[in-house]
Amino acid sequence: ERQVIIRERKAGTLRVDCYIASGILAETPEAIVQGGLVLLIAFVMGDLNTEAQYMYFAFAILMTGLSAWQSAIQLCSMVSDSIGFVYTLTFVILGVGTLYGGLMI
Repeated sequence: ERQVIIRERKAGTLRVDCYIASGILAETPEAIVQGGLVLLIAFVMGDLNTEAQYMYFAFAILMTGLSAWQSAIQLCSMVSDSIGFVYTLTFVILGVGTLYGGLMI
């Protein structure tokens, strides 16, 4: 896919910012549905606060995280042609994010 992007950029028919935005917009709805399903299951199965403000806050945080993760995936896929390098970079970002984001503390 990266070779096509490079060829289309040289021809002047593609802007990278539009490509990244379209990738995020295409993949985010599926991630929202899957994340919302997981959140719903967590609220139903777990003994979590089911008051409206807690549910809205959890949903807002989930959407922020999903958008950030989709952006990171788009960035990593634009960096290299090697799928192994892209996976490595993606999981390094995930690891650093969880380590310094407080999930592993």
